[in-house]
Amino acid sequence: MTGGIVHATDQATVTALGGDAHITTYGNARVIIEAGADGVHVDAYDAAHITAHSGTVTIHSPDVTVTNNGDAVIHHAS
Repeated sequence: MTGGIVHATDQATVTALGGDAHITTYGNARVIIEAGADGVHVDAYDAAHITAHSGTVTIHSPDVTVTNNGDAVIHHAS
């Protein structure tokens, strides 16, 4: 994807290449944020798996797994 709003659930996989994108994940969804995709924001719930090379990830569940392979900004929701 290169922009827009996406709701990924269950076993979905989303690869964000860039643009202004907001991804919300539920279940075991997987998201890959490629390098240079700084405008991408992910809200991660349940047991989502996020691999981030850039962008912003907000974690809303203790079961979320985030691998930061670059310059991603990781937030823990309070």
